[in-house]
Amino acid sequence: MVCYLTVSVTAQAKRTAVGSSLVRPLRVWVRSPAREGKANDEVLLVLSKRLRLPRKFLSILQGETSKVKRIGISGISCDELEARLAMGEGEK
Repeated sequence: MVCYLTVSVTAQAKRTAVGSSLVRPLRVWVRSPAREGKANDEVLLVLSKRLRLPRKFLSILQGETSKVKRIGISGISCDELEARLAMGEGEK
């Protein structure tokens, strides 16, 4: 099963963080620049840590060069995805 998550990314931010799971699209701030896929790699790494999933279970399906991205997430049910996003609230 694959779940989908839409995220809005701010590259070259002062901090790396994931916003509230109640807001869609989910906000993600990364320190990496939006060049050569560096920000995309950091987005997937940050989300994999937040979701406690291996990085290989996440992929960018749409928006490689856009601020808004659609992420495909496997290895977890959609209900569990929402629960893990909410559980990580407040973590930096």
